[in-house]
Amino acid sequence: MTFTGRGLYASSSKVPRKRRFGWLFIGALVAVLALGYGMFSVLGGLPTAQGERSDEYERPARVVVENGTAGDVNVHGVDGGEVRVERELHGSLITDPSEAIRGNGEALRVEAECEGAFLFFGNCAVDYEIGVPEGTEVAVRTSTGDIEVSSVRGDVAAASLTGDIALDNVEGNLDLDGQTGDISAHGSGDRAEARTTTGEINLEDFAATEVDAESTTGSVNLEGGFSEAAVRTTTGEIHIETADAFERITADSTTGQIGIRVPENEEYHVTGDSTTGERDIDVPTDSGAATRIDATTTTGAVNIRPD
Repeated sequence: MTFTGRGLYASSSKVPRKRRFGWLFIGALVAVLALGYGMFSVLGGLPTAQGERSDEYERPARVVVENGTAGDVNVHGVDGGEVRVERELHGSLITDPSEAIRGNGEALRVEAECEGAFLFFGNCAVDYEIGVPEGTEVAVRTSTGDIEVSSVRGDVAAASLTGDIALDNVEGNLDLDGQTGDISAHGSGDRAEARTTTGEINLEDFAATEVDAESTTGSVNLEGGFSEAAVRTTTGEIHIETADAFERITADSTTGQIGIRVPENEEYHVTGDSTTGERDIDVPTDSGAATRIDATTTTGAVNIRPD
């Protein structure tokens, strides 16, 4: 305290030395961290290792791509009997891309990753352009990069954490797994499986005997022909539309709406429950019908109409 001339006292403006030192230390630490973050961000953004490579390999039964960098993967069908692997490498002052390609006759494995002490700051990526002959199975996994597959005649498995997965003009079975990225497919096959957490699933132009699709918060759109389709979401909406005859549709959502469009002039065995959601069934129903529709929600509405 500081005493005034009249015997009164006023609060002192002085801060204890230990407390003042503590604040100075915290301020200096924050400044150093900010400076370091800025420095690594700048260094990571400066490209140093850039290059293009291209190689050809005898046709394997299967091509497997594991891209642990931020790069994209594009696979397309080609004529002939060789696999062509083209790639573009991007690095920085603090991170460098590395890759390895190995084959044993049955499978050709293509792997890429980033090396360095501060991978979070580095601009490190390997972008792949791969051509595969007809009948080659394809399996692709990326970290954050997108996956594109086109004009491939063979089974396709694709997985990405945050990248989108897009298939066009593909003939074969599908096994697609995404987290936050969207999934779309065009083509045909015996079976199609697709799973996401927050991304959307669009199988509007893929025809398959069996379709199985699941998303937590993303919507699911299914319009291709099928015999059996099973679709599940938690909060995402479900849209199913088909103009072809089918055997069974199973749609299950907690709070998402379910909309189903089916061929008219047919009778359907419709089952399922909705706890509080409205149910609008506008198709002929018969418990003995061979074609079954099971639509279940908790609070989401159900709408089944003729196409």
